[in-house]
Amino acid sequence: HRLAKRLGTTSEALAIYDPFFCEGRMKQHMAELGFHNVYNRNEDFYAACTAKKCPEFDVLVTNPPFSTDHIEAIHRFATRSNKPWFLLIPSYCEKQAFYQEWLHNR
Repeated sequence: HRLAKRLGTTSEALAIYDPFFCEGRMKQHMAELGFHNVYNRNEDFYAACTAKKCPEFDVLVTNPPFSTDHIEAIHRFATRSNKPWFLLIPSYCEKQAFYQEWLHNR
């Protein structure tokens, strides 16, 4: 709610993007917290990026799959978006080269 206020909007209007559908409950969980403008669809995030069809958003909130290179890819997307982001990722990521590089170059 503080972030919405800081961005000059309301919690209800704050555009939240979660690109990983998983079990599809993100919209319900966020609505229960007062956030009703959530984009979380069962679609290919990487295809949307390639086609430049990612939705407009105010904040990125996601728990990406921990397999393959999903974490590095979404971290890259988040940091390049110049938007606020919250990623739920494992603690071992702090030792990964991509994270260390970002941490030391920001």
